[in-house]
Amino acid sequence: MKNFFAILMIFILMVSLFLTILHVTGKFQIDEYLLSKAKENPRFSEWFQTHDDVVALSTQINNLSGTVTQKDTELTELTDKIKKLEQDLEERNGEITQLNGQIAELQKQATEHNVSVKEMADIYSQMDAQKAAQILEDLENELIIQLLKIFKKDIAAEILSFFSTERAAEISKEYTLWEKR
Repeated sequence: MKNFFAILMIFILMVSLFLTILHVTGKFQIDEYLLSKAKENPRFSEWFQTHDDVVALSTQINNLSGTVTQKDTELTELTDKIKKLEQDLEERNGEITQLNGQIAELQKQATEHNVSVKEMADIYSQMDAQKAAQILEDLENELIIQLLKIFKKDIAAEILSFFSTERAAEISKEYTLWEKR
Protein backbone atom coordinates (compact mmCIF):
# COMPACT_ATOMS: atom_id res chain seq x y z
CA MET A 1 0.00 0.00 0.00
CA LYS A 2 2.88 2.36 0.81
CA ASN A 3 4.39 1.71 -2.59
CA PHE A 4 1.12 2.57 -4.26
CA PHE A 5 0.95 5.94 -2.50
CA ALA A 6 4.63 6.59 -3.24
CA ILE A 7 4.08 5.85 -6.92
CA LEU A 8 0.92 7.97 -6.93
CA MET A 9 2.79 10.86 -5.30
CA ILE A 10 5.62 10.60 -7.84
CA PHE A 11 3.08 10.53 -10.67
CA ILE A 12 1.27 13.57 -9.33
CA LEU A 13 4.58 15.38 -8.83
CA MET A 14 5.67 14.65 -12.39
CA VAL A 15 2.31 15.74 -13.82
CA SER A 16 2.38 18.93 -11.77
CA LEU A 17 5.98 19.65 -12.80
CA PHE A 18 5.07 19.05 -16.43
CA LEU A 19 2.04 21.31 -16.19
CA THR A 20 4.10 23.98 -14.39
CA ILE A 21 6.71 23.91 -17.14
CA LEU A 22 4.03 24.18 -19.77
CA HIS A 23 2.45 27.05 -17.85
CA VAL A 24 5.74 28.91 -17.41
CA THR A 25 6.63 28.56 -21.06
CA GLY A 26 3.15 29.77 -22.00
CA LYS A 27 2.25 26.63 -23.90
CA PHE A 28 -0.52 25.65 -21.50
CA GLN A 29 -2.62 27.76 -19.10
CA ILE A 30 -3.33 25.99 -15.82
CA ASP A 31 -6.66 26.76 -14.36
CA GLU A 32 -5.89 29.11 -11.47
CA TYR A 33 -8.75 27.64 -9.47
CA LEU A 34 -7.37 24.11 -9.80
CA LEU A 35 -3.90 25.35 -8.92
CA SER A 36 -5.12 27.19 -5.82
CA LYS A 37 -7.08 24.13 -4.65
CA ALA A 38 -4.01 21.92 -5.10
CA LYS A 39 -1.87 24.43 -3.18
CA GLU A 40 -4.37 24.39 -0.31
CA ASN A 41 -3.87 20.67 0.13
CA PRO A 42 -0.88 20.23 2.50
CA ARG A 43 0.23 17.10 0.66
CA PHE A 44 0.60 18.85 -2.68
CA SER A 45 1.19 22.49 -1.84
CA GLU A 46 4.97 22.17 -1.74
CA TRP A 47 5.01 20.64 -5.23
CA PHE A 48 3.45 23.58 -6.97
CA GLN A 49 5.46 26.63 -7.65
CA THR A 50 4.41 29.90 -9.15
CA HIS A 51 6.16 31.53 -12.04
CA ASP A 52 7.89 33.90 -9.58
CA ASP A 53 9.14 30.92 -7.59
CA VAL A 54 10.57 29.33 -10.73
CA VAL A 55 12.24 32.60 -11.73
CA ALA A 56 13.68 32.99 -8.22
CA LEU A 57 14.98 29.43 -8.28
CA SER A 58 16.41 29.97 -11.75
CA THR A 59 18.18 33.12 -10.54
CA GLN A 60 19.46 31.26 -7.52
CA ILE A 61 20.74 28.45 -9.74
CA ASN A 62 22.49 30.98 -12.00
CA ASN A 63 24.08 32.67 -8.99
CA LEU A 64 25.23 29.35 -7.60
CA SER A 65 26.54 28.36 -11.02
CA GLY A 66 28.56 31.59 -11.12
CA THR A 67 29.89 30.87 -7.64
CA VAL A 68 30.84 27.34 -8.67
CA THR A 69 32.64 28.71 -11.74
CA GLN A 70 34.47 31.26 -9.59
CA LYS A 71 35.46 28.61 -7.04
CA ASP A 72 36.56 26.31 -9.87
CA THR A 73 38.80 29.09 -11.21
CA GLU A 74 40.24 29.69 -7.74
CA LEU A 75 40.82 25.95 -7.35
CA THR A 76 42.62 25.82 -10.69
CA GLU A 77 44.83 28.76 -9.69
CA LEU A 78 45.64 27.16 -6.34
CA THR A 79 46.38 23.84 -8.03
CA ASP A 80 48.77 25.61 -10.41
CA LYS A 81 50.48 27.32 -7.47
CA ILE A 82 50.82 23.98 -5.68
CA LYS A 83 52.36 22.41 -8.80
CA LYS A 84 54.83 25.30 -9.07
CA LEU A 85 55.74 24.98 -5.40
CA GLU A 86 56.17 21.23 -5.81
CA GLN A 87 58.51 21.84 -8.77
CA ASP A 88 60.48 24.38 -6.72
CA LEU A 89 60.66 21.88 -3.87
CA GLU A 90 61.93 19.15 -6.21
CA GLU A 91 64.58 21.53 -7.60
CA ARG A 92 65.69 22.50 -4.12
CA ASN A 93 65.77 18.86 -3.01
CA GLY A 94 67.97 18.18 -6.03
CA GLU A 95 70.23 21.06 -5.04
CA ILE A 96 70.36 19.78 -1.46
CA THR A 97 71.24 16.30 -2.67
CA GLN A 98 73.97 17.76 -4.87
CA LEU A 99 75.33 19.87 -2.00
CA ASN A 100 75.24 16.86 0.34
CA GLY A 101 77.31 14.98 -2.24
CA GLN A 102 79.78 17.85 -2.42
CA ILE A 103 79.96 17.99 1.39
CA ALA A 104 80.62 14.26 1.55
CA GLU A 105 83.36 14.60 -1.06
CA LEU A 106 84.93 17.53 0.80
CA GLN A 107 84.80 15.59 4.07
CA LYS A 108 86.47 12.67 2.36
CA GLN A 109 89.16 14.96 0.95
CA ALA A 110 89.63 16.63 4.36
CA THR A 111 90.01 13.24 6.01
CA GLU A 112 92.53 12.16 3.38
CA HIS A 113 94.36 15.49 3.81
CA ASN A 114 94.42 15.08 7.58
CA VAL A 115 95.80 11.56 7.21
CA SER A 116 98.47 12.84 4.80
CA VAL A 117 99.39 15.70 7.14
CA LYS A 118 99.60 13.26 10.05
CA GLU A 119 101.86 10.95 8.03
CA MET A 120 104.04 13.91 7.00
CA ALA A 121 104.25 15.06 10.63
CA ASP A 122 105.43 11.60 11.64
CA ILE A 123 108.12 11.69 8.96
CA TYR A 124 109.35 15.22 9.78
CA SER A 125 109.38 14.52 13.51
CA GLN A 126 111.80 11.64 12.91
CA MET A 127 114.13 13.81 10.81
CA ASP A 128 116.87 16.06 12.04
CA ALA A 129 115.19 19.34 13.12
CA GLN A 130 117.42 21.52 10.96
CA LYS A 131 116.78 19.46 7.80
CA ALA A 132 113.02 19.36 8.56
CA ALA A 133 113.05 23.18 9.00
CA GLN A 134 114.76 23.64 5.61
CA ILE A 135 112.03 21.59 3.92
CA LEU A 136 109.15 23.10 5.87
CA GLU A 137 110.28 26.67 5.27
CA ASP A 138 109.34 26.27 1.57
CA LEU A 139 105.76 25.13 2.38
CA GLU A 140 102.66 27.30 2.82
CA ASN A 141 102.08 28.74 6.28
CA GLU A 142 98.78 26.89 6.76
CA LEU A 143 100.38 23.50 6.14
CA ILE A 144 103.31 24.36 8.41
CA ILE A 145 100.86 25.32 11.18
CA GLN A 146 98.95 22.06 10.73
CA LEU A 147 102.19 20.13 11.03
CA LEU A 148 103.36 22.12 14.07
CA LYS A 149 100.05 21.35 15.80
CA ILE A 150 100.66 17.63 15.34
CA PHE A 151 104.31 17.69 16.47
CA LYS A 152 105.12 17.37 20.14
CA LYS A 153 105.83 20.84 21.53
CA ASP A 154 109.56 20.29 21.97
CA ILE A 155 109.97 19.03 18.38
CA ALA A 156 107.85 21.91 17.02
CA ALA A 157 109.93 24.43 18.99
CA GLU A 158 113.22 22.95 17.80
CA ILE A 159 112.13 22.91 14.12
CA LEU A 160 110.74 26.46 14.37
CA SER A 161 114.05 27.63 15.87
CA PHE A 162 115.78 26.82 12.57
CA PHE A 163 113.42 29.06 10.55
CA SER A 164 114.45 32.61 9.70
CA THR A 165 113.37 35.09 12.35
CA GLU A 166 110.89 36.80 10.02
CA ARG A 167 109.35 33.52 8.86
CA ALA A 168 109.13 32.15 12.41
CA ALA A 169 107.38 35.39 13.53
CA GLU A 170 104.97 35.21 10.59
CA ILE A 171 104.10 31.57 11.32
CA SER A 172 103.74 32.27 15.04
CA LYS A 173 101.38 35.14 14.31
CA GLU A 174 99.24 33.01 11.99
CA TYR A 175 99.39 30.13 14.47
CA THR A 176 97.75 32.27 17.18
CA LEU A 177 95.11 33.49 14.72
CA TRP A 178 94.54 29.91 13.58
CA GLU A 179 93.94 28.88 17.18
CA LYS A 180 91.05 31.35 17.39
CA ARG A 181 89.20 29.80 14.45
